[in-house]
Amino acid sequence: MSKINKYANLYDVNGNLIRKVNDSGVLEDYSIEELEMLIDQLAADKDEYGQIKNPKALNYANGLLLELYYKHGNPHHDEIMAKLKEKYGEKSTGELVKAALSDLAETSENVESNTKRTETVMDEYVEPITE
Repeated sequence: MSKINKYANLYDVNGNLIRKVNDSGVLEDYSIEELEMLIDQLAADKDEYGQIKNPKALNYANGLLLELYYKHGNPHHDEIMAKLKEKYGEKSTGELVKAALSDLAETSENVESNTKRTETVMDEYVEPITE
């Protein structure tokens, strides 16, 4: 990190203070929690048509968050994996797949044997129209 002017704070386009430098003139990095809160705010800020007002800033913040996850690890990894496991269950094994396919084959054979096939005759004679 390099030192910058102690009055060189970060402002958004509306003039609101985003981040300020510390007493030694260093603009400190965002923490993971701060970036997650910023992304939530940017994603919730929508116009009257339901479009995100500042998609460029949202994409930039997402990129920074992914870099931090890559460097320091994702603190929510265990929560995400637990939710995925809860939603989709355990990974299926080959035996489970083979059993399901054999059950499906047996069911389809039973359905085919129980259905009555009816044949239609399309040999009706229709006299041609003559004028």
